[in-house]
Formats: sequence, structure tokens, C-alpha cells
Amino acid sequence: MHIDIALDIYMLRFIFCTMRGCMSYFTNKSSTPSNHRHTWILCVFAVEEIYARHVAYFRSIQDTVACNILERLAQLDQLHLLTKWDADPKINLERKRRFIEQVRRIDEFYPLQDYYRNAKILLKQSTENVNVYADYDPSPPPCISFMEDAKSSTDELYEQMEALGVANFATLGFVLVAGGVGERLGYSGIKVNLPIELVTGQNFLRFYCEYILAAQSYARKIANNPEIELPLLIMTSQQTHYPTLELLQEKGYYGLKPNQVTLLQQVDVPALVDIEARFTTREDDPYTLLTKPHGHGDVHLLLFHELDRLKTWQSSRGLKYLLFFQDTNSLALRALPALLGVSIANGFTMNTLGIPRTPEDAIGALCRLERKPGKQGVSLPDVLTINVEYNMLQGLFTTPEETYTRDGISYSRFPGNSNAFILKLDHYVEVLERTKGVIGEFVNPKYQDKTRTAFTTPTRLECMMQDIPKLFNAEYQVGVTLFDLWMAFNPVKNCIEAAIVKQARNNAAECAGTGEAMFYDWSRRVLRKIGVHVDTTPTSEAKCDKASSAPTVRPAVPPRLANVRVVPGPAIVLKPSFGLTRRAIAEHFPDPSKVTISADSVLVLGGQVTVKELHLNGYLCLEAEEGSSITVDVKGLAKNSSLRLADVPMEGVDLMTLRLGLMTPTTPVPSSSPNVVRGYTLEGDLDGLHRNGWHVLAHGDSSLRITALPFKQ
Repeated sequence: MHIDIALDIYMLRFIFCTMRGCMSYFTNKSSTPSNHRHTWILCVFAVEEIYARHVAYFRSIQDTVACNILERLAQLDQLHLLTKWDADPKINLERKRRFIEQVRRIDEFYPLQDYYRNAKILLKQSTENVNVYADYDPSPPPCISFMEDAKSSTDELYEQMEALGVANFATLGFVLVAGGVGERLGYSGIKVNLPIELVTGQNFLRFYCEYILAAQSYARKIANNPEIELPLLIMTSQQTHYPTLELLQEKGYYGLKPNQVTLLQQVDVPALVDIEARFTTREDDPYTLLTKPHGHGDVHLLLFHELDRLKTWQSSRGLKYLLFFQDTNSLALRALPALLGVSIANGFTMNTLGIPRTPEDAIGALCRLERKPGKQGVSLPDVLTINVEYNMLQGLFTTPEETYTRDGISYSRFPGNSNAFILKLDHYVEVLERTKGVIGEFVNPKYQDKTRTAFTTPTRLECMMQDIPKLFNAEYQVGVTLFDLWMAFNPVKNCIEAAIVKQARNNAAECAGTGEAMFYDWSRRVLRKIGVHVDTTPTSEAKCDKASSAPTVRPAVPPRLANVRVVPGPAIVLKPSFGLTRRAIAEHFPDPSKVTISADSVLVLGGQVTVKELHLNGYLCLEAEEGSSITVDVKGLAKNSSLRLADVPMEGVDLMTLRLGLMTPTTPVPSSSPNVVRGYTLEGDLDGLHRNGWHVLAHGDSSLRITALPFKQ
């Protein structure tokens, strides 16, 4: 009796919805293709009956969750999703339950009625080609600049800000956005597992964890509190969550405690197939909703759900700031001490790490936007300092971008956005409480033609974490701190082929080779700044007298890797445990004038290593574990066969070995595909150098003194 009554009720709804559908058909029949009209009417009847039967069935077994989800879809005009379902509710019941659970989870993460409403608004704006910033006048934002040239130096200010930042490390938490896989790099794994460089093979996640451990060590010493732990929050996606968790567990969280690392998984959102914001199912599975990533702006939505955790960190740990950074820009952490210092000194609610940008660069620009006189709006503040994506930027300018010339290059007055920034936690918590972490979205459909009515492929709403200023109160200050590229920006985004094309267009290559070379270059430049002689002669081949028998200098990092121009010189790795600031690194060199490093050298330093004198022409790795120390005082030349980055033949390359960057110097190159991430390997006998005393590792509480190399322990 119960199910019969329920069926009658839902058949009434079916009749009503059918009448509504028919009215819509006759109202809009001119825009409905004639060969689809009869099919459309039959589908309306069929899907409404399917809907009525399933709601009645789930109600009869008291499954209110399933009923609520189906009713929600009906309210949002999404019943077409049931078109290919079996009419009998009991057929494929488990697959139907899986569909309902998928929709329920999305709805819990981001209420579908809000998503649908926003999609309708944004798709309408898209069809009308509306620029959300059209009512604003752009101007370059005020910046704290650490850029320097031959006429000026910012070293003193930089070191002051580094010192201030380090003194406040105990108040800092880390938020890593790691939802990406390496498809654009030709790599199917998670990006945080890609090696930053081949000399040590450290991947991005290991470097980030070791940096946090080093910052934590500073905080403990300054506060004289061995209990301080700096938290790391990692936003993962459906594709990266379990691989990231497995990597952390396999590697023992790279020294961090498991309870100081929190993984927050974002949920994909429904794909949209037309300007009416209709959802769709997968072509191969009518019981699975087609979804797509919503963008890294979801980190704010996830942190809204973690408000209690954030408040606990404020009250019990004294946390005051959060650093947000992305998965493959390792140099962003090198700039952290100064960035944090600037935030504290200026009381910024948000402080973005800015970089030099040319008008042609395909990266977002940091702008100060002020609403034009006579224009009114309620959705955005009247004044914004915010990132504007490059595809929207030119629509704001009525004249060419303001530029300035530096080292012969014309740079824009509008800095580039690195997507690394620091937020003041008390203001951020207020924003999350007020807005629930829902950040302004955008939609970027690929239209079939100029009518802008049909898509080539399904689209979705997206959001970006750097758009958080849209939610700020007027009194919240947003700052920009400008760093030179070598100091703070070496992202790895592109495969070799794309990198070559980008360089040909005078854009940044942003591939594995350039990222690795710049990682070494940061260490070279810091050592030179403190007085160490680092030879960066790119090559002597062009200068060498052919009649001379003098050997040719072949730098460890050549001027080109896989046909991509890179920064050449010795390959130097200064681990986070060696020092996080210039002043801390300088303390390891009592007399830097007695230290020289040749262009073809490879040097790795980690932990409490003091270098009194060293003249290196080869490979050397010195690592002191916590509690131990190494002192180097070698008078003569330390020379060996060293290592060198070198291209591999693009024919006969083992794809996965090179993609992972795990090819050792003694590994033969097998046959496979030319589509590799790096296109080069580490050449030389690394194992032999380690066996023969060129890798010195101090354990426990040992204190080693090295007066000759190679060193035999």
C-alpha cells in the first residue's frame, strides 16, 4: 500500500514535469533541432517515470539520503542524468547507490544548488563575453622590492627581513597545494615525487619536509622549546591523495611526525555540457557523474571545514601565519624568511611573492584595481590588490603596459604572480567564518563557434587560491614583495617540446631542466654573495685556443640541456639543514676567501659543516646528521673525475627511468620513447666517488675533521 501511494504522488509530479517540459518544447521549438524533437519528448516522459519509480522505491526502504539526492537533482533540472538508467529500481542497484553517494559527497563539499546557481550566472556572463574587472582601472601595486642591479643593493634590507622572519618561524604553518599529476610533463605520477635535481635525487616533497624540519629546528632553538612542531597541510586531489599518502608513509614522512602532517582531499565538481549548466554522466558509464577539478582555490573551502583545527593552532601553538605554496616551485621556500619578515614588519593580511614579468609572459599579473568613478558593485571591493590572469589582463588596458628596462630586458610595471603567499591567520579565520571559504569562481568554456552557445568539450567552474582578496574587508592590507627570479621562482610545468617552443617565443621554459639549473644557481649566487669564489664560466670551448693543449672546461651544468637554454655552472646543493638564510650560510665559512669551487664541480652540503678552506675541482658531498659535525680544512686542490649533467640520445631512452629522474650513471640506456621529462641524465661514476671517500657522512655525535681528500672514515 505504501509504495502504491508513493507512486501515485510521484506520478502526479511526473505529469506536472511532463507538462512543463512540453510547454518548454513548444516555447523553444525553433531552437530545437527537428530530428531530435520526438526523441526529446520521449526522453522527458521516460526520465520522469524513472525518477518517480526510484524515489518511491527508496522511500519504501526508508533511504532518505537517496530520496533527498534525487529530489535535489530534480529541483536543479538535472533529471536527464537518469535517462539511461534501468526503469526498475532494483536493477543495477549498487551502481545507482554509487552514483547517489558520489553526488552526495559533492553536495556536502560544495552545495549543488550553489554550484548550479553560480554556473548559470557565470555561463551567462561568458556568452556575453563579460570581463569581471571591466569596471576597474588598473595600476601597478606598491611593492617591497628586493630586486637589485649594478647601481643598487638590497642586501642589508633583505638580511634584516630574513632575520625577522626566522625569529617568528614558531608562528608559521605551511599549506602545500599538491593536486596535480605530471601529464603536461609527460609523466603520469604525482608531481611532488619528481626529483628537483639529479645530484641527490631529492624530490619536491622531501625538500619541503626537510625545509620545515630546518625551520622547526630554528624555532625550537630561539624559543628554547623542543616541543615546537610546525604543521604541514597538503591539499590533494582525487588523483593524488592516495599516492601522496603512500609516499609519505613509505618515506617515514621524511622526518616529520605523522600527526603534524594533514592531508585534505578536494572533491571534483560536476562537468557542464551547455550554457544551461546541465550536468552529465560519463559516456562509458551512465551511473557515474562526469566531474572535473575545481581548481586550487578549493583549499580555502577545505580549510573552512578545518576551522576548529586552525583555531586550536592559534590558541595552543601560537600560530599567526600560513604560507600557501604550490607543488613544483622549490625556490619559493628559499624566499620564505624574507617574505615572512616583510609580512610582519608591514602588518599585511596577505603578502604575495612577486617576480619580474615581461608583457609577453603567460603568467598572471599583480595589479591594484580601483573601481571607476560612477561604477557601482556589491560582489567585489572598490579597491583590490589582486592577481589578474594574463588572458584577462589586456582587456583592462587602454594603452600599452607600463614598462622599465633592466639588463637590456623590458619588464612590466605589473609584477608576475608566483602563486606563493602568506596570510595572517586571525584575519584569515575571520574570512573563512564569514564566507565559508567559497571563493570567487570563473568559467572558461571552449565554444564551438562565434555564437558562443555550444561547447567543444564539457567545462566546469574553477577557482584560484590567490583570489582570496576578493573576500577581504576594506581594512585588510594586501602587500607584494618583489624577488628576482633566481631568488624565488623555478617552477616545473612543461615538457621538453613545450619548453623549446616557449623559449623560441622569449617566454620562460619552466621545465625540469630549467628548474634544476636554477635550483643549483640559487646556491651559487648565495655563496658568491658571502664571498666564496664560485666559477660560473659557462664553457671555455668558445674562448679556447685550438692550438693550445689546455683542457676544455666542461661545467657540471652545461648551457643547454635537451636543447633548452639553462643557467650553467657548478651543481651546488645547499640542503635546508645547512642554513635557511644568507647569514646562517655565511657562518659555515669563517674565511670565504679560502674557498673556491670550479665550474665543473658538484658540491653537496648539509647539516653542521664548517668549511675553513677548500679548493674544489670535482665532486664532494658532506652531510652531518643532527648532533654531529664536519670541519673541512684542506690546503691543496681537491680534484676528481666529478659528475656532469649531459643529454641522452633521444633515440633509445627508457621513458619511465628518465621521467622519474632515477637513471644512475652506470645504468645503460635502453630503448623506448623520446617523450621524456628531462632528456638528460647524470654522467659519471657516483657510486665510485662515494666508495672512494668523496661522500662524507657524520653520524650520531661524531665530530669529523677533514684535512685531506679523499677522506677515509
